[in-house]
Amino acid sequence: MTPELTLPSILARALLLLAIPLGTGCGRPVPQVARENIRYAQALRTAANSRDAAGFENVARTIERDAQAGRIAADEQAVYAEIVALGRAERFADAEQRCLAFLREQARR
Repeated sequence: MTPELTLPSILARALLLLAIPLGTGCGRPVPQVARENIRYAQALRTAANSRDAAGFENVARTIERDAQAGRIAADEQAVYAEIVALGRAERFADAEQRCLAFLREQARR
């Protein structure tokens, strides 16, 4: 028995095919990060997990200082800035998810 293809079922399948890659972060390039710089994402994740706004600010200052010293590439800093912005907006769950996605991508490399 094969399922009947109706317009709603076709649209639902098409939407699913589009939503899965977008929801998993595909389509957005993730910079390769030096092993020692993974600590920034880990610190941001800790701040997100503990709902610590002051922690986000501390990590953000460290990232900014290290970026000015040339220890963080611009594309890497952009990812961290996105996560910091989520934390500053108190979107802690979103910030933590973004950290996890970033860390998973780094582990694949």
